[in-house]
Amino acid sequence: MTTFAIIEDGVVTQLLVRDVLPPFHPDLKYIEVPDGTQRYQTFDGTNFGPRPAAPVETFEQKMAASDAILPRYVEDLVDALEALGGTIPAELATKVADKKQLRSNG
Repeated sequence: MTTFAIIEDGVVTQLLVRDVLPPFHPDLKYIEVPDGTQRYQTFDGTNFGPRPAAPVETFEQKMAASDAILPRYVEDLVDALEALGGTIPAELATKVADKKQLRSNG
């Protein structure tokens, strides 16, 4: 079996292991790569490198992403409903709890 890959912008984005590479659309440029090549490895045209480390998000980035999904006023509404004994959908309650946990860990 031979391993083939598509490299995009210097990164392995797709892998295919076959005896023979089947015909694909000409825009899909599979090349033969060494066994053990992994998705997301870097490739400089000659050598394969390790996968890049995942970026570490700062507290501010995590809160900005959280605010994009669940604005602060929704948290306030959930708190008010809970105080009044109202019923909150479980998914919303979970998201609010997760966001409060994130804020308390920051």
